[in-house]
Amino acid sequence: MKRLQCLANSHSLPVVHISVIVAALNEAANISQVLQSVINEAKDPCAINEVVLVDAGSRDNTVDLAKKMASKSKVPIRIISSPERGRAFQFNWGVRYAASSNVFLFLHGDTILPKHYDETVRDTLLKPNTVAGAFSLGFRNSERKLALTFIAFFANVRSKLFQLPFGDQGLFLFSTKFHKLGGFPRQLFMEDVEIISRLKRLHQGRIRIAPVKVWTDARRWNSVGIWKTTLLNQFLLFCYYFRLVRLDKLALWYHQLYTVDDRLRNEMVSNKLF
Repeated sequence: MKRLQCLANSHSLPVVHISVIVAALNEAANISQVLQSVINEAKDPCAINEVVLVDAGSRDNTVDLAKKMASKSKVPIRIISSPERGRAFQFNWGVRYAASSNVFLFLHGDTILPKHYDETVRDTLLKPNTVAGAFSLGFRNSERKLALTFIAFFANVRSKLFQLPFGDQGLFLFSTKFHKLGGFPRQLFMEDVEIISRLKRLHQGRIRIAPVKVWTDARRWNSVGIWKTTLLNQFLLFCYYFRLVRLDKLALWYHQLYTVDDRLRNEMVSNKLF
């Protein structure tokens, strides 16, 4: 019904039809703002087919808040549970429930989209020789705004220079390319880096970084420490990208340093999903 109403009220068809797939786990502090940005910041709501929120077993009221948003949303919001934890699995599961969209936008559950993000997605993907795109990075809820502004600047320079955005920058691409790739790799760590690397190898095109920013929660930088978090991230990325350390060892280092719950760590070890 939504799509029929949109077509009736539009003079021309949108160039892209986007499914926004959100991976969430215990995001009660963020999920309402995130979904509001998806709903309200699109320049053309008709370009957004739906939102698919994939929850991985939240123990807080993430799902209840999402249902409240869905009940009053002008964009359809579908809330599903992932049978496995980890963003790669959640995103792949969400794609199974997405409608016939020609673009997927993968969003972390603490990342807020910018104004007119749909236009940015369209304009970026329609540039010649483009495989996929992502937004520039910004931080919110920061306790040290100047330091994180400096870090975001260099993260964006790195992303553009090496065409290697992180998952919290909101990866988007045409659905045909995603399906040809086979989806996200079955690993619980560095899934964003791996899918970008595979996209570049398979399609031989550019990963473009849009100049407008998404805004991700700075809680990890606040709790672990800004410079410690930054140095650890770059060290782990360097080791993974150049295959200097086995992925399973890197994954355990990461989750020990950043404190993940025992259930997820046990899944990683028992299932060898690295």
